Amino acid sequence: ISFTASGNASGMASELLDDYESGTWTPTFSGSHIGSHTLYYARYTKIGGLVYVSCYVYNLGSITGTGVDFGITNLPFANGTHANGTASISECTWDTSTCSVTSRLHSGTWRINQDKLSSVTADWLTYDQLEYASHIQMTISYWA
Repeated sequence: ISFTASGNASGMASELLDDYESGTWTPTFSGSHIGSHTLYYARYTKIGGLVYVSCYVYNLGSITGTGVDFGITNLPFANGTHANGTASISECTWDTSTCSVTSRLHSGTWRINQDKLSSVTADWLTYDQLEYASHIQMTISYWA
């Protein structure tokens, strides 16, 4: 799609939309610390170089990895090093000082971040904080 008839913005590099794709993908849990699980959905949309990804998993079985950070790899497109998104978790063991939860793409792994009330630090959610009944919903946008 050409937008050459539109006005040019300062710093514009192209007036062509030459890449659009949407579909499903299969998330991989980093380190294989979750056995069986139910994948309700894992979808993506790519418009130009911007990728929007979302997934929802639940019924987590045979969780292992005490102190090991929860993470999802195998995103649908190669990604940059950092991006922020949203996360929602139910049925898990939170640190009592957790005040907000976000998802963060960090060095190629999609993680869940717990921001703390009592300090300026944050921690990644670990596998041992999850339970069989946990529901995990995450969204993120990143540049491919």
